[in-house]
Amino acid sequence: MVSTSIIILCPGLLALLSISVSGDSPIEKKKNILFVVADDLGWNDVGWNNLEMPTPNLNFLAQNGIILNQSYALPICTPSRTAFMTGTYPYKLGLQSNVIELLQPNAISLNHTLLPSRLKRLGYSTHMIGKWHLGFCNKKFVPNSRGFDSFFGYYLGGQNHIYHNTSGVLDNGTRFSGYDFHNNYEPYPQAIGLYSSEIYTEKTIEIIENHDNRKPFFIYLAFQNVHSPLQIPKNRYVPSCQHIKNEDRKIYCSMVAYVDLSMGRIVRALQRENLYNDTLIVFTSDNGGQVLQGGNNYPLRGNKGTLWEGGIRVAGFIHAKFLKLIKGYVRNKLNSHL
Repeated sequence: MVSTSIIILCPGLLALLSISVSGDSPIEKKKNILFVVADDLGWNDVGWNNLEMPTPNLNFLAQNGIILNQSYALPICTPSRTAFMTGTYPYKLGLQSNVIELLQPNAISLNHTLLPSRLKRLGYSTHMIGKWHLGFCNKKFVPNSRGFDSFFGYYLGGQNHIYHNTSGVLDNGTRFSGYDFHNNYEPYPQAIGLYSSEIYTEKTIEIIENHDNRKPFFIYLAFQNVHSPLQIPKNRYVPSCQHIKNEDRKIYCSMVAYVDLSMGRIVRALQRENLYNDTLIVFTSDNGGQVLQGGNNYPLRGNKGTLWEGGIRVAGFIHAKFLKLIKGYVRNKLNSHL
């Protein structure tokens, strides 16, 4: 019997779970980790909580894994992502009360080692795709400087899903607009005109297909969907959302479906590369849904940005073929990202 250590991210803390597997080789084999975060996904916006939501791929993963029915995050994104990456209460880092704003010179202190750096010490290759929102005022605070071998995405909290620009107002009232999309340290203008969830999916699949199987991978896939603005590629509503009369909700539904389609493509890529059976998939939202932008937290009270359950109780699951989990298991014990 060989003891194999894998990393479970569900509490937000870096916890090692030791399990025994049969085998003759004395070599420890670490499992791959795919950590997926949807942005502002509501409690009632996934198929295992709402049968009307078109999430068949997510449903399959959840229902053949562990559904985290009492999973809690922070009410907004920077605090939650701080907890994800540090395993530390955000109030201990001064990042608990708000998001890092456009021109705010703030970030996770360099005194704290982030999750990807810890995993690199264990032999992992580490990759991030999507939304960072943990500081970029200095090069030493961006993902490539905090433990990620590669980064493909944006630094700020929200932007146009297709043109990847964002705007704000200076203290003197001057409005500004800027482009925020990077491939590692460099701006990546090739993303202009490409829908975020689709290019993130392509990049994730590229990493999977080119992965060196001699070492395990950690992929942190932080989708922009379903954060505002409500956008999908032109005239590409998902058919199963067409019946929805409210326009915001119809677009939102399609944005959720794009995440689901992405997850289906990524899982098939893992299967093609013979990596699926050795990959731990963790899925969560960073906070509750924004009901003013198409989200739905029913039957929970509250909204993103509040401490009601609608703001902090998030839909999520753990899926791992190698864990031999009981099909349809729902975990009702408290699970915290803090």
